Amino acid sequence: MKWMKSTSALAAVCLLVPSAGQPASGQLVLACKNKATAANVNEFAVSREDAFLVFDFDRDLLFNDRAGGSAPITGIKKFFITWKSDDGTRAGYLNRVTLDAVEQDGTAQRAYTCALYAQLSFKAASR
Repeated sequence: MKWMKSTSALAAVCLLVPSAGQPASGQLVLACKNKATAANVNEFAVSREDAFLVFDFDRDLLFNDRAGGSAPITGIKKFFITWKSDDGTRAGYLNRVTLDAVEQDGTAQRAYTCALYAQLSFKAASR
């Protein structure tokens, strides 16, 4: 079990930490909890996720199952991934080091603590 957690952590670090190679490809799915909920460790262990954030790097879009619709990814920086909807009402960022996310939807702001849920790669094998 400890080995699997270490492998998952390594996979997340490899995807999230900037590298000099090719730009990000595929999808990254994060299971996120509201920061207020995540502060209570017992509740965190038994409750379900508050949101799933899906970063589709091939289409430069972020999907949030709680917000509905998608928002274009506006930047992939050394420490942050940012997004903003076309109409400007929804924006946010993900800290690539701590996996904390903040999203503003109109006047409501939500802060999340996230964990790696899935990583999907759609790149064809090169020969």
